[in-house]
Amino acid sequence: MPSGMLLEVTGVSLGEAVTEIQKIAKSTLPDTIMTGFQGAAHEAVVGAGEEVRQPLGLAVVGGLLFSQMLTLFVTPVFYLYMDKLQTWLGRKKHL
Repeated sequence: MPSGMLLEVTGVSLGEAVTEIQKIAKSTLPDTIMTGFQGAAHEAVVGAGEEVRQPLGLAVVGGLLFSQMLTLFVTPVFYLYMDKLQTWLGRKKHL
């Protein structure tokens, strides 16, 4: 069942659904990211003989931080704007 139909069946607005998902994501996503960060942090710190692994560690840590920001902030806002655009263009089907 497409997500739009599921929202209409349950009677929840899109804004409320995104807010609920954000509450869940804000509690679980940072735990997951911190686990990955702790695993890769030692790679990012330069020690004796670790100069070769430092770029890999920095890339992993930077990617984790970037993906968390993208997941928590950009994706929900983009989804809401696309829903408004579909409504404005008249392409959104209502049951």
